[in-house]
Parts: sequence; C-alpha cells; structure tokens
Amino acid sequence: MMVKKTVLCAIDFSESSLKAIKWALTLAKLNQEQVAILFCYRLIAEVGEGESLKVKRDIETKAFEQFQEIEKKLVGVSSVPYQFLTEIGFFSSRIEMFIRRSPVSALVLGNSVVSNFNEYKNLSLDQFLQKTKIPIVIVPGGGGLP
Repeated sequence: MMVKKTVLCAIDFSESSLKAIKWALTLAKLNQEQVAILFCYRLIAEVGEGESLKVKRDIETKAFEQFQEIEKKLVGVSSVPYQFLTEIGFFSSRIEMFIRRSPVSALVLGNSVVSNFNEYKNLSLDQFLQKTKIPIVIVPGGGGLP
C-alpha cells in the first residue's frame, strides 16, 4: 500500500499564514494529497513543572481556538484532508523532524515564519533549503490568494 504524500504548512497565525494554508490546501487538492498544518511554539517558563504543563495546555488551547476560526474561512478546499498539529520547539527543527518521519511533497510557509528561521542553531533559510531538498513555497502577507 502506498502512503499518501503530505503538503506540510507551517503557520504562526499571521496574515501570511492564513494565505499559506490556502496555498497548501490548493496544492494538495491538485495533487490529491493531504495537508499537515504545523504550529510551533516555545515553552519558556520559570515556574514549576505543574505550572509548565498548565502553560503548555493554555497555549495549545488558544492555538486550537485560533485554528477553528481559520477553518471557517477555508470554504472551497474543505474536501482536502488536513490535520492541525502543535509542537514545542523551533520551526526549522520541527519541520526537519516531520520531513524525516513522513513523505512530504512540498513545504508551504508564510513569510512571517521564514523571518524567524534563524532562531534555531542560527540556520539560515538558504541552509535549510539545501538541507531539506523538497519544494518550498513562501507566501507573502499581502496580495491575492490562490
């Protein structure tokens, strides 16, 4: 049995992220693929372990609520199977891990996500592109939609 490929879309809930989701869903629909929408965050807390878990839960609850609002705007591409994932960590490392675990046909990013790429190991976008070897679409914040 052949595993269905995935279009991976990394978001930060900015305007460019909403457009990136629409691009990812459109691309997946054209290629009969699925979409994984990835939201990354860092859990930086100077509190006890129990409180860290509460902070984590609060961040993820807010992210899921924000994504539910985005889902309301995704009319016309709802036939594409997608999942929303939250991960603790830097975008570049979480994307690399996802690509190692799953067959990814393309990566779609909003330009606001790209601007934070060098936070992890000071890895530039160019270095990341050479390392991943998959097509990457960078969606600007303004302009038209697919």
